[in-house]
Amino acid sequence: MNAADSVRSDAEAVLIVGPSWVGDMVMAQSLFKALRTNAPDAPIDVLAPGWSLPLLARMPEVRQGVQMALGHGRLALTERWRLGRSLRGRYSRAILLPNSWKSAIVPYAAGIPRRTGWLGEMRYGLLNDIRRLDRQRFPMTVQRFVALAGAADAPLPAIQPPRLQVRDLSNTVYIFCLWCIARVGTKAGMVETGEIQMNLPLKALFFRAHLFSGLSTKATHRHRCYSWRKPSKTLTVKSQSHA
Repeated sequence: MNAADSVRSDAEAVLIVGPSWVGDMVMAQSLFKALRTNAPDAPIDVLAPGWSLPLLARMPEVRQGVQMALGHGRLALTERWRLGRSLRGRYSRAILLPNSWKSAIVPYAAGIPRRTGWLGEMRYGLLNDIRRLDRQRFPMTVQRFVALAGAADAPLPAIQPPRLQVRDLSNTVYIFCLWCIARVGTKAGMVETGEIQMNLPLKALFFRAHLFSGLSTKATHRHRCYSWRKPSKTLTVKSQSHA
């Protein structure tokens, strides 16, 4: 069955072309939150690798994930074009988080009226809302994501930290979400401080992760602190790494 067969149409819907890395996908939720703040009723769908669909299902801002059934790095022009054509008429805007040329093929083939993204690999023609990246203004990946929510000359909105809602308390889901959060904390060059909460519907049980990382001029020092709190006790695990 075509990956887009179950995708619902909406005049104001936005299609996000998501990143291929788990840490970037978690940070992308800050963009989803900014879009929801700007347009609360506009549905958000995310074109993403199949592995990330369970993660997207735990982001309340996302209506649905659309699977990109292609291996990372594959050009696959014909498959991308077909997928794009199957999405025609479903979206009013596309926002591209990857900077690759091939990531712009699906929104272009879909005929989405407004296609926003950084210039990246010289994507003239494929994008019609091209942004030129100022690395001094936006040194962090999460800033570059959130900046795409508004107009090119708009000030950067407040960055809302990611928050995953977990309803399944199985070990598999718990470990997967923990791994996702850990990956965010190990992103090289990430200097912001953030907080991720996974809301669990079991009395007061919840898991909170505080992510801290800093950069020095010659080396990167990262510090992460995870705390798992229950009503009766608190278990804290700390780890440090030097790069």
